[in-house]
Amino acid sequence: MNCNEINLHNVYCLTKKGMTFQEIISKLRVEKMKSSDGDRIDILIDTVCQFYNITYDELKSRSRQGYKVEARRMYCYLARVLTPKSLKDIGLKIDRDHATVLHQYKNMAGYVEICDTNMINDVNNITEEYESNIEAYDFHAKDNVNVQMA
Repeated sequence: MNCNEINLHNVYCLTKKGMTFQEIISKLRVEKMKSSDGDRIDILIDTVCQFYNITYDELKSRSRQGYKVEARRMYCYLARVLTPKSLKDIGLKIDRDHATVLHQYKNMAGYVEICDTNMINDVNNITEEYESNIEAYDFHAKDNVNVQMA
């Protein structure tokens, strides 16, 4: 389905639920205002950098310092799990190729699989912070659109 077919399908589904035309337009407008995938990946990068207390340049660096490697590994894992981005797109954000992202993802998945409580706690903490950052971003984006429409 292309974008127009998806919108038509959404309108059809909402009319079947008994919504009026104005309600449908409002609902679709809110959906459009939500953060895009590109925004979400940038928010994830910011969240991971904040959690590990590093800069974006340090995340992208070729450094093998443990805390930087762990931050990159966490980014690759969470980007794969929380966003619909491809391995290539995830890697481009940190100057890595798709194979490196897949390797980092599998490493992190291994830690989660063997129930490493420290890693699982880190994953949960970063995910919670990421979700609250997404909500805040969406709220501010919606607020800005409402101000512009007034």
